[in-house]
Amino acid sequence: MVPTNNQDPPSIQIVRCQMARLRCEDGSFLPAGPQLEGKAGLIFDEVERRLATGQYAFGAQIVTADLVKEFAASRAPVTMAMNLLQSAGYVTIRPQVGVWVASPGDEEILDFFRLYARSEGLHTANATRRATSEAISVLELIGGQIEQVEAGGDQSCDRELLALCSLFHSLIRQLAGTPWLCQHSASAWRMSNFLSANRPAGSQPALYAQGNEFRKAIIEKMKAKDGKAA
Repeated sequence: MVPTNNQDPPSIQIVRCQMARLRCEDGSFLPAGPQLEGKAGLIFDEVERRLATGQYAFGAQIVTADLVKEFAASRAPVTMAMNLLQSAGYVTIRPQVGVWVASPGDEEILDFFRLYARSEGLHTANATRRATSEAISVLELIGGQIEQVEAGGDQSCDRELLALCSLFHSLIRQLAGTPWLCQHSASAWRMSNFLSANRPAGSQPALYAQGNEFRKAIIEKMKAKDGKAA
């Protein structure tokens, strides 16, 4: 099931409860699960979140000694987390020197988003064929929550917006019904957040507005069972 967290904002708690209800009704929804356990997993998740929200910018150094202190951990779990982050393409490890955030060029970023767009399009087409009216209602709920949070215009809500957008696309991937492809696409989604977090200053409102229009269009095409247009 989709776990709820009392520390989540109300908007996210509402969405997670609805997604949990859907999951109970449809056993094809499979959780991705953590990639690392224990403190290594906690460190990986938190550093990945910071990368996705721009707290660690392109080319910045990640001081592992600071992470050891912050998480009251030994060097082993920090090293495990950094190795997985490097495998995912987020960082570069220079042995005996340190860890630096990746700094991809414009062409590399464009290549990624071209491939990512095709992958998400395939998921959406598959989800359109398989989505129930209840699932589409949850997508509409998430879209409405995103617009409400965005309307507040508070930069401190970035994390909440990111979580809601992630839940919207996560549900579409789950509806597509291909677990191994779903997990691959989820990793690509997190990478897209990292790349987007390093976009030019001031571009965020326009991106959110564009995203809202895309989500509305997807929902309308899903209602019409038009997978190609969705």
